[in-house]
Amino acid sequence: MISNAAPLWGGGAYGSTLNNCTVVGNYGGQQGAGIYGGSAYNSILFDNYKFGGVIENFGARYWWEVTLAYCCTTPMPGNGWANFTDAPQFVNPAAGNFRLQPPSPCIDVGNNGYAYAGSTDLDGNRRIMGTAVDVGAYEFVPANLAAFNQWLQSYNLPVDGSADFSDSDNDGLNNWQEYIAGTAPTGR
Repeated sequence: MISNAAPLWGGGAYGSTLNNCTVVGNYGGQQGAGIYGGSAYNSILFDNYKFGGVIENFGARYWWEVTLAYCCTTPMPGNGWANFTDAPQFVNPAAGNFRLQPPSPCIDVGNNGYAYAGSTDLDGNRRIMGTAVDVGAYEFVPANLAAFNQWLQSYNLPVDGSADFSDSDNDGLNNWQEYIAGTAPTGR
């Protein structure tokens, strides 16, 4: 998550490659209050402003190019593909909660090829929970999965997806089946 920088170029990032990032609330000087130079994939660049109050989520000048793919941003960038300009629908951006609400256009629309295998979001949740990776720094966690993750944590099991279908106590039921049945995954 990148927020509140104030250099002349790239208030959020300069000459970087961003994957599954959320870049919001930055102020910049001449170019790219959100990012300047580099690229962003499966990322949200929103509400970044030049000092005069002009929305500028990305910028390019001279030989620098900004390439965005599968990003939620406005205005639509000149370089890139599969980007969209709909508002990301954060839970509570004023309070710094940049998780996605259920109607968010960022849910299940990223490109899995830009998500690192086995990676997790900023909450430690597995990176791909639906049909495709979510755009931004957080994966949307449905209510039933949030309860399952809490259950896993209560037995000191990882919530990154690696324990979901493993049989921790070798009783023939995987952890998801134990959760549904209301039994303990550790045999205690």
